[in-house]
Amino acid sequence: MSKLFIIDEKAVERLADILNKTHLTEIEYQDQGRCIRVKKENTVIHSSQPSAISLSQDTSKSAHPAQSGKNTIDSPMVGTAYLAPDPASEPFVRVGDHVQEGQNIIIIEAMKVMNQIKSPKSGKIINILAQDGQPVEFGTPLFELS
Repeated sequence: MSKLFIIDEKAVERLADILNKTHLTEIEYQDQGRCIRVKKENTVIHSSQPSAISLSQDTSKSAHPAQSGKNTIDSPMVGTAYLAPDPASEPFVRVGDHVQEGQNIIIIEAMKVMNQIKSPKSGKIINILAQDGQPVEFGTPLFELS
């Protein structure tokens, strides 16, 4: 006979709020033998029905648009920017490259978690504004597109 497990929706909502406020990608809470794990991906989830809890992160919009009015891709989080998957590898993109929406373009490390950031739009890279290993804030322009 299996035990009935009742989901504490308030606890899940609180954990989701913590994720959004701290830019974590995963959080786990254990209490009295129960475990709740909430995880979000760096992709946009499209749904035909509204959800009470959104665990996705929309990287296509920035709270701080570029001052210059240029077409930029901005940081969706606070962290450290890395232009390549590891120090021995080639960068994800170079000036002159054409990127497609959804293509991995940079990694932002936040709280020791490597977050692969995907391009929210297609275009040609005309300037790389981020520097490898540079701290970035939410809304910091990372790339300029034509």
